[in-house]
Amino acid sequence: MQQLSLKKNMMWNSLGTTVYLFCQWLTSVLVVRLVGFTTAGYLSLAMSLSSPFLCIALYGIRNFQVSDLAHTYNDRSYLAARMLTSAVSLAVCGGFLLLQPYNAQQRICVFLYMVYRISEAYVDVYHGICQRAMRMDVIGKSMLVRGVASLMAFVAVLAATGRLEWAILAMAAVCYAVILLYDIPFTHRLGIQPDAGSARQVWGMLGRCLPLVVNAFLSTVIISIPRYYLELYHGSQVLGIYASVATPAVIIQTLAGFLFNPLITVFARHYEAGDRPAFMKLLGKTALAIGALAAAGLLGCALLGSAALGLLFGAEILPYAYLLYAVVLSSCLTAFIWFIGAVLTVIRKQNTLIGANLLGVGICLGLSLALVGRYGMDGVNISILVALAAQALCMVGYAFYYIPRRFAAKNSGAGSVQQ
Repeated sequence: MQQLSLKKNMMWNSLGTTVYLFCQWLTSVLVVRLVGFTTAGYLSLAMSLSSPFLCIALYGIRNFQVSDLAHTYNDRSYLAARMLTSAVSLAVCGGFLLLQPYNAQQRICVFLYMVYRISEAYVDVYHGICQRAMRMDVIGKSMLVRGVASLMAFVAVLAATGRLEWAILAMAAVCYAVILLYDIPFTHRLGIQPDAGSARQVWGMLGRCLPLVVNAFLSTVIISIPRYYLELYHGSQVLGIYASVATPAVIIQTLAGFLFNPLITVFARHYEAGDRPAFMKLLGKTALAIGALAAAGLLGCALLGSAALGLLFGAEILPYAYLLYAVVLSSCLTAFIWFIGAVLTVIRKQNTLIGANLLGVGICLGLSLALVGRYGMDGVNISILVALAAQALCMVGYAFYYIPRRFAAKNSGAGSVQQ
């Protein structure tokens, strides 16, 4: 099938991701309106705890996959690897929940939400094939339909039963149905390599991408650790309030993803061509765009933050509206870290990401233990911001050190050896 232009790919990716994440965010708003902050805390706990396990399922492979222009690993090996990592992530999540002092409903909600998140992980491989083929219209349409349909199922079941676990199960069922009926058939129409996946390819790929999954896991843990301690020390209702304040800031990360996700393949092409000026120009423009997005987000907080939160969640949320500024900053830092991580993956220096993330996790854990019990939601924000700032600085240092050296090696004829 004919490729779409970069502009059309970005448009479809933006539209689909916007609708999908808006619908996810709206579930957090509506759960407060329908059943209150305590149940919203259960949903936030499910979202937070499922994220690190989702990283195991995703295994950080997407950026590697879409920049694998030489087809080092075939499509069916990517699919086989994702099925394996998804099964492992579900098992690890279940084992973790058995060791935690949660009640039965909390455990069920977290595990069912993890089942729902596995749908995202599984379809992500098919979307990687579409992105590499420059047909992100398939991705955008899938996310649009899954977002709207899952929101409708979630709200209908929650309103009818008042049970969060049934609402999550309905949401998951709808998403799997869309993947089965739309994503898989359309991706096969685009063309999946006929070669069968092999155990050697799967294990080779998992070995190559191990630094990426460690990086993704640690990066997600930085956000999850303070929320874990907030729920532990202050309860589900306080976590529900914090999560309600924090949800609008996800828009910043989403918009930043619009900017750089479709560009990963473009970065890979510049790198393969040895075109360092074009690579660096694109890097600079994307970083500036993320910075402009951060400034716009902070301005939006100043002009509309309190009013918007009050409209969405009621007057009870207004004393906590000031938290939104720090949340927006942390969202921007997270988006920037994802972007630099993707760039380092394109030049195949993904192993450097682990050190930066270990630094961030160490700082976050130490600050969370010291601050969250005493300062509550303020302690969460301080822990996350300081950890992300340190991680971002470290990754920028890696990028400026390795990019010139990788291009110099490639242009001298030695770069392809270590891809």
